[in-house]
Amino acid sequence: MIDRNTTLPYPYASLGTSRMLCRIALASACLLMATACKPGDDGHVPTSAEIESAEMLAQHAGNTDAEKRLKRWADRGLPVAQRELGLLYLTKAGKRGDAMALFESAGSAGDGEAAYQRGESLLRPLVGETRDPARAWRWYRVAAEHGHAVAALNLARMAKNGDGVPVDAKLAGQWLTFASDRGNAQAMFLLSNAYMTGDGVPRNPLMARRLLEMSADKDYPVAIQALAQAVQGGDLLIPKDDLRADHLLKEATEERPNRWAGYK
Repeated sequence: MIDRNTTLPYPYASLGTSRMLCRIALASACLLMATACKPGDDGHVPTSAEIESAEMLAQHAGNTDAEKRLKRWADRGLPVAQRELGLLYLTKAGKRGDAMALFESAGSAGDGEAAYQRGESLLRPLVGETRDPARAWRWYRVAAEHGHAVAALNLARMAKNGDGVPVDAKLAGQWLTFASDRGNAQAMFLLSNAYMTGDGVPRNPLMARRLLEMSADKDYPVAIQALAQAVQGGDLLIPKDDLRADHLLKEATEERPNRWAGYK
């Protein structure tokens, strides 16, 4: 399954043209093999890979047969198919309402990405739609409870800012920890700041520095820059190292345009 717990937006952000063509070719091969082995849909429960391959072909190659197959699977109540069809419908005029219904159905059945997408639509609505952070919170929580790290990061921000729920720094710290434990670099950076100041978590400069290093290792640009500044100045936790600081600053400059668009 495609990893959607990174902070890069889905679907398939930042892929070059050649990589995208390779993925489409691979998706086509996967779906062709599945069709050859199982000519009919009757009784066949498709794998997540088959379903995601169908969505990719439908969206990026305009394959109408793949879209029809995806819809048949969604109509059978398969949560992954409902989610993928919803993602496809987000790209089609007049289909946004259908996409939301599919996300709600799949999210209610335990699909974390579908629940996350529904939360996104409520927290960051399109022009003319109503923003509803309280409902967004509920869908993000469903997504997070199924392991969605970016949803957990959003919950942390909402609790920190009192968006849809009362301000609760401790709850924000809990959700930041959840997202950080699942590898989200942005959550690691924010949790590092929280540990440094004792905001919602016990003050722990050593843990703060450890999380900053971890976030930088995952190429989060702001963390790389913050670590460079810390190394440049030096303190009780990290020795002064001008050469490393220069390397980190260069890395931050190089990474920022490549990766920053993936963070919200």
